[in-house]
Amino acid sequence: MPTRLAPKRVRTSRPPRPRQATLPAMTEQQLQDAVTALADVLGWSWYHTHDSRRSRPGYPDLHLWHPGKGRGLFVELKRAGKGPTAAQAAVLLELAQVYGQDAVHVWTPTDWSNGTVQQCLSAPALA
Repeated sequence: MPTRLAPKRVRTSRPPRPRQATLPAMTEQQLQDAVTALADVLGWSWYHTHDSRRSRPGYPDLHLWHPGKGRGLFVELKRAGKGPTAAQAAVLLELAQVYGQDAVHVWTPTDWSNGTVQQCLSAPALA
């Protein structure tokens, strides 16, 4: 009686799994550079205290204003996973009480990559 041979399995190689591209973490300085560059292009004026050691603790990283839009913003910039310090949170709360919640922001690299920053700076003039 002849021996039946099982069909030989042919291994096919699977295509490699696509790897997610991981970008290096954006530093606070890189975020600030991106925000101020966009602000310049969109006609915003801005101020940043370069050495805050002699300034009031907690004042936001950026103060932006656009006279043509009648808008002003106070922005604290944070790298991913970080939040405002107690002093920063206190000043941001005071600013929100005076200028309104829409004028006070804490932006992270996620806010840059998902378009939040661009949308805020591109918003139309206040009515």
